[in-house]
Amino acid sequence: MRLGKILLIVLITILLSFSLTFLFYNWYIIQDIQELGMKMKIGSIVGFDTNSSAISFGIVPIGGSSERPVILKNIHNKPLNVHIKKDGEMAKWVYFSENDFILEGNETKEIKVEAIPSYNAQDGAYEGKVKFIFKRVI
Repeated sequence: MRLGKILLIVLITILLSFSLTFLFYNWYIIQDIQELGMKMKIGSIVGFDTNSSAISFGIVPIGGSSERPVILKNIHNKPLNVHIKKDGEMAKWVYFSENDFILEGNETKEIKVEAIPSYNAQDGAYEGKVKFIFKRVI
């Protein structure tokens, strides 16, 4: 009976510790998350897409590449660490000029995003998402 109470107290302590760590990280460390869609078509001709609501690379031929600038701005008065995550069917073909960098308070920075489809990619439309995660610098 006494061993059961001790195990229950240990379990409650562990769960409380994980919960508080999770809440602290999500509410204090992460300042903002911005998500943009990415899209690209692979084809035999080159085409441009000037859509500004997504990172659109247009039509890219096999063996080619497409580059788009993205402007990031820290609207806070304190420095923030910027971490970039990519996801989706075209994520493995997308590269960033910088990742995991510090953006000073009220600083604006342009980074390059480049898509280079693999040589065995099929013609067609591909999509993905990119998340810009702004974290407090501790």
